[in-house]
Amino acid sequence: MKKRIFREYILPINVVILVIGIFLVIMGVIWIWFNSLKLDGFTDLIYLISGYNYWLFGIGILLLGISIWYIFDFYRKKKFVLEELKTDKRSEFIKKHLEVEDAVKYLQSKYKKMLEEKKRELKIK
Repeated sequence: MKKRIFREYILPINVVILVIGIFLVIMGVIWIWFNSLKLDGFTDLIYLISGYNYWLFGIGILLLGISIWYIFDFYRKKKFVLEELKTDKRSEFIKKHLEVEDAVKYLQSKYKKMLEEKKRELKIK
């Protein structure tokens, strides 16, 4: 139950993680490239935490990579499920049935409901 609640909001959470990753990467790049300059404004924060900028830059790249991969994987699974649910042929749906069920596990509950409706429509148990 707890995992399903998390699945409902994982995409918006992941977008927030993406924005944080972009922010950390930008901070790291500005600090690395403009380390010798003393600029006002945004860079004051960068110089305040200058000892940790390499770490934040690395964490930003990691968060960026993970969130981009998850967003890509989410939309790939969503596209696959929606394409397979469009079919009206029972035999074609049965061939991909296990793959569709596996993909639906990682998507929001509305896709599980759509799969259940399709299974009822095609009379699959």
